[in-house]
Parts: sequence; structure tokens; C-alpha cells
Amino acid sequence: MPYMSIIIPQVSNEHKERLLSAWPTISKEMSALPSVLGVSGGPIVAQDGAAVTDFKFVQTMGTSPTLPPPTPPSIVRPFL
Repeated sequence: MPYMSIIIPQVSNEHKERLLSAWPTISKEMSALPSVLGVSGGPIVAQDGAAVTDFKFVQTMGTSPTLPPPTPPSIVRPFL
């Protein structure tokens, strides 16, 4: 059974566009790692039944438990 990681990074509104423009590259790099089965992500538009007023982003990654955990290359970039 694969492991699922869900990450909601703290990204300020001023770095929103930077993250969104970098996301295709980040997700491609993450997907290329040996134990990664899949990667997805996108803006959060609602929370607890109400629209989100600040920028929030969620990313998910599925990994195989039979392979060693991935070592992130340059994917961990500060956006604060």
C-alpha cells in the first residue's frame, strides 16, 4: 500500500505567482524521483464550507513503501 503525503506550505500572497509559475517544474522533479508514484497540487478555494480569502496551496505525493524514501533535489524552495 502506498504512502500519501499532504503538505500545505505557508506561502505569502506576495509569493503566490512565483509558486504557481514554479509548480509545473517542481511537480515534474518530484514525479521523477524513484519512489514517487504520483504528485498533484493546486490552490485551496474553500475551507470549512467557506471561501478562502488568503492564498493557500495544497500538494500531495504518493510514494511506494517498498522503495527508499525520496531525497528531494531542488524541490524544497522557500516561498515566504
